[in-house]
Amino acid sequence: MKKRFLYIVINAALLLPIFLTGCSEDPAPLADPIDANHNGFETRAVAEVFVLNCALSGCHAGASPKGGISFETYDKMIAGSDGRHTSDDTSGGHGHGKLSGIYTGGVYGGEAVVPYNPEESLVYRLITGNVEDSTLRMPYNKSALSESQILSIRNWILNGAKNHHGEVPFSNPSVRAYICSQGTDQIYVIDGDKKLVSRVMNLRTGTQIAPHNAKIFGDYYYVTQIRAGKLVKYRITDNSVAGELAGLEVPGMVELSADGTKAFVSKSSTATGSYNSIYVINTATMQLISELAIPVSGMPHGIALNSSATTLYVANLTKDRITVLNTVTGDPVIDDIVMSSGAGSVHEPMHIYVSPDDKYLYVTCRKSDKLLIYDADNGNLLKDMQFTSHPMQISIAPSGNRLYVNLMHSAEVAVVDFAGSDWAVSSLITHPNFTMLYGSALSNDGRYLFVTSSNDLNEYKPRYAVKGRLQSSNLGIIETATNQVVRILDLGAYTTGLAAR
Repeated sequence: MKKRFLYIVINAALLLPIFLTGCSEDPAPLADPIDANHNGFETRAVAEVFVLNCALSGCHAGASPKGGISFETYDKMIAGSDGRHTSDDTSGGHGHGKLSGIYTGGVYGGEAVVPYNPEESLVYRLITGNVEDSTLRMPYNKSALSESQILSIRNWILNGAKNHHGEVPFSNPSVRAYICSQGTDQIYVIDGDKKLVSRVMNLRTGTQIAPHNAKIFGDYYYVTQIRAGKLVKYRITDNSVAGELAGLEVPGMVELSADGTKAFVSKSSTATGSYNSIYVINTATMQLISELAIPVSGMPHGIALNSSATTLYVANLTKDRITVLNTVTGDPVIDDIVMSSGAGSVHEPMHIYVSPDDKYLYVTCRKSDKLLIYDADNGNLLKDMQFTSHPMQISIAPSGNRLYVNLMHSAEVAVVDFAGSDWAVSSLITHPNFTMLYGSALSNDGRYLFVTSSNDLNEYKPRYAVKGRLQSSNLGIIETATNQVVRILDLGAYTTGLAAR
C-alpha cells in the first residue's frame, strides 16, 4: 500500500510541470507585417495605412493582386498597376474581373501616386472618394480610413512620396515625355523607364491657359499656351518656370533651332481670323527677336525647321500653301508650294515635317485625309498617300526610313516605311483605348513612341474617372521594336502636343 501511494506521488510530481506549462504558455505572437524599414515606406504610419488596410489576402497582395497592384511594400506600390480594367468591366471583386475584348492583359494601368500632387494621385483619390463611381472608394467594402490616416497619406505625397531612404520616386529617368492637357490646363511628365506619370503641373490659376505644344532642349522644355498668349520655359530638374514671353497672339506650334538659341512659334489652328507671321524668340532672354512674314495671309499653323535651322517651312492651313523662308533674312527661299488650284482649300495642311537628311517634306492634310510628300529643295510633289482618316501628327525614326503617322479618326498609327525610292504603309498599330489620336513623339533613342488620344468625342471612359471631370484623355506608349502598345495611361482632358527625349 505504501509502495503504491509512493508511485502515485512520484508520477504526479513528474507530470505537474507538463500540465503547468501547457496551461500557462501564451500563444506565439503574430509576425509583424511591417519590418524595421517600414516595408520601404518613409514612415511606419504610412506603411500601416497601406499594409494593414490594403495588402490583404484576396486584395492588393499576393501573386495576383487586384488591379495588378500590390501594397505589401513601397517598391511594389510605386511600380503602379499593370492590369487595370476599363470602366465597362464591372465583373469580379471591385470590378476587376475580365471582360472579353476589353481587358488588355497588363497594358492599361498607371501610377498609384504622383509625387507632390495628392489630387492627381489615384490612391489618394480612391481613399477620399474622388471618383465618379462611388462604389470604387477604398478600402473596398471596408470602413473609410480615419481623417488622421488620410491626412498622413496626403502629407506624405505632398512631401514627395519618399521611400525610407528619403528618396523621391521617378526623379532621374533616362526617357522623359511632356504632355499638354489643353482641356484641364495641365502638363503631365512621364517617366519613360517606368512608363508612369511622374509629375503633374496644374497651370490654371483662374482663366484658362490651354497648353498646346512642347519642345525640349538641354535643361529646359518650352510650352505654348494658347489662351494665356505665352511661350513658357520650364526647368527639367524641378518643372519650375525659368522664363516666359507673354503677349503672343494665339500661339500654336513651337520649333527650336538646332543649337536651342531660338524658338519659332506659329498660330493655333483653333484661332479665328487671318494671320501672316511666325514669332522668332531668343530662348536665353525669352524676348521677341522678330516676326517672319508669309506672303499670303491665312492660318500659319504647321511649321518645321531644317537641321541647321536656316530654313523654315510653314504650312498655311486655310490657303493650301507651303511657304519656305530663310530664317535669317526672312526672305522666301523658293516660291510658295501651291497645293491646290482655286480659291477654296482642298487639303488643309495641318502639320509639316522635314526628314532628318533635309531632303523631304511630309505634310498631313486635315481635309483631304492625305499625306503629301514633297522635295524639300524645289517643292515638287513626290508622293500622294490617301488615307480614310485624317492624318495628324507624325514622328520620324532617327534613321529617316520610317514614319509613324497618327490617323486621328480611325484611332490607328500608320507605320510608313521608306525604302529609298518610295513610301508604303507596312502596318497599322491600334488599341481599344485609342480615340482621336493627336500628338506624337519618339524618345531620342527611337525605342518608344508616345501618342496622345485627345478623346474629342468623349468616347473613352477611364476606369477611375475624376469626379466632375467631363472628359479625360490618355497616352499610349508603343515599343517600336515590336510595334506593340505596352502601356495606356490616363491623363487630363483634351491632350494635344507632346515632346519626348
